[in-house]
Amino acid sequence: MAQSTNANCRAIPSITPSTISSDLDAPPSFDPSDTNREVTIDTSSSVDYTGYEGIDWNRLSGYCIRKQRRRPRTGWVWEHGFDIEKDGSGRRFWLCKDCHGKKATITHMYDAASTSQANGHMEDVHRINRDGPMSPQRKKQRTLFDMADLDCRRPKDQAVMNAFIASFDPVRF
Repeated sequence: MAQSTNANCRAIPSITPSTISSDLDAPPSFDPSDTNREVTIDTSSSVDYTGYEGIDWNRLSGYCIRKQRRRPRTGWVWEHGFDIEKDGSGRRFWLCKDCHGKKATITHMYDAASTSQANGHMEDVHRINRDGPMSPQRKKQRTLFDMADLDCRRPKDQAVMNAFIASFDPVRF
């Protein structure tokens, strides 16, 4: 069935039969003895490789690029990881780009059903959170006053602190 276009530029089916011949009407020819025929498969339109640069698939046996996305990836952690899936299962995983690029001995791959594990990995290992690089964290050494919850701004607590300090004998310690 041919199509015609009206003034509104909409395609309207016409009742006039098409006279253009099609290869679909003829059965395909197949010669099993012809093994020298070159086959070309166009995958450029079926899978988008953007964002998968630098991934070493030889180290990820059984995994592939995520084929379908039901929802867009919106979390900040996806900027730092690859969206991959287990072949055939459709199970989705987050793979750390930095660890994979550095060829870490442990594969830093987490189930992508929830990104909390990936968030924790980025914070603990790479010191990055949703706001960007985190400042180096030093553990504050707790003092006896911290443990006793004494505050020098309260007069009674200040008196107790002074008594502790005055009673300290380094020789006895």
